[in-house]
Amino acid sequence: MSLPSEPFNNVSQADIILRSCDGFDFHVHSVVLSYASPFFRAMFSLPPAEIDKSHPIIPISEPARLIDRFLRIWYPGAEMLADFDDFNELQSLIELTLSKYDIQSVAPIFKHHLRRYIQQNCVGVFAVACSRGWADVAHDAAKESLKVNFFSLVQDTTLAQDLRLVSGANFQALLCYHLECGRVAAGAGRTLPMAESHASWVKCRDCDPYNNGPRSTIVRAWIYVYLDKLTFVLRHDPGANVQDSMFLKDALSVADECVYCQSSAFRDLSVFIQDKYLPAINEAIGKVPLELVF
Repeated sequence: MSLPSEPFNNVSQADIILRSCDGFDFHVHSVVLSYASPFFRAMFSLPPAEIDKSHPIIPISEPARLIDRFLRIWYPGAEMLADFDDFNELQSLIELTLSKYDIQSVAPIFKHHLRRYIQQNCVGVFAVACSRGWADVAHDAAKESLKVNFFSLVQDTTLAQDLRLVSGANFQALLCYHLECGRVAAGAGRTLPMAESHASWVKCRDCDPYNNGPRSTIVRAWIYVYLDKLTFVLRHDPGANVQDSMFLKDALSVADECVYCQSSAFRDLSVFIQDKYLPAINEAIGKVPLELVF
């Protein structure tokens, strides 16, 4: 698409020109700019001596492509911008639209699009949301960050660009949230009433019992092969997929050595994870506060 395109190439209708840093002219209406943006409203209210009305050209420090996409977010009559090239472009347009030109009416649009990047770049979304005071988006991004290893949050230097928007207090809050979620998630499996289950690890009397505490006479050891592994993993990866085969295989290998357990171990373990273990983890994490400062 050549720039500028309809409606910003309509010379006869417009009364103001926005000139990009790379020399492209966007023909727009001053009344529209004034209505949408306090920045432009203040500019157009300057006395005649301070703004040259015979040459209504406003130089803009951004390139033409960014200006075109900026205008298509909110300008009436323009073909609306449906999506963004990537997270960096979205971040640039949020800064340009909300901070520089103060067009707050489109904030809900940006929040909607920002949420779409949570899985792809949870730390970046957290940073942008914190910088804008969008607590709900920041909380959702922080929860998604639980799928990132804690040490990656601390040591990954590639996150520096994203984190420049976050205050030290809010980054510390994110780390504390991650640590506490790891602690409660790791302990969630240990509080479940395993002996009340009708699963094979309770009914079996053939394979090795769990030799730790009063439950040793009734609970088979192989279920704790699974739980012990997840206790270690969840401490630093509280968002780990506890249904992943990499966590199941060792416990199921032990269960497969028992004639009684081998036929129902996978089914029983799957039901246990879905009905008890995952809800316990989610409930524990759901009680952890995220103390952000705006």
